Amino acid sequence: MNLLAMLLPWAPMLPAHQIWMGDSLEPIVAERIEEPNRVMMAVSVYDFVRLKHRAESASGNCSDAISEAVGACQSTAHDVLQLTHDEATATQADQVRVIESLRIMVDTEKAQRVKAESNSEVLKWVAVGTGVVALGAVTALTLTQR
Repeated sequence: MNLLAMLLPWAPMLPAHQIWMGDSLEPIVAERIEEPNRVMMAVSVYDFVRLKHRAESASGNCSDAISEAVGACQSTAHDVLQLTHDEATATQADQVRVIESLRIMVDTEKAQRVKAESNSEVLKWVAVGTGVVALGAVTALTLTQR
């Protein structure tokens, strides 16, 4: 809600640099300050304190602002909670796929290890048999040569 609208609900038409404070009070007159990129209005410390008191003592406006802020906070919290839930659900599905992939890789590695062990066992006995044949041949040659 605009501060001026809050302070001036039934204000008479005054120039833009004046703020109506009530029927029996003098309006606050602001000084116009121009800078290269903006125009500002300044009031004296006394007038600022008067404006501050008026804004703080206004009934209902603060509770409306608080209610609006609480509503915005709750809406944002709900959105963040929903986003977190969606990410957690997606992460869980991704983890299930990763676990299944790893399980398949482990099964493949086990099958390759079993096959390699089997091949190793066959090659071991082929080597033993070849060694026995070679030893027998060397022995036979040695005996026939004598």
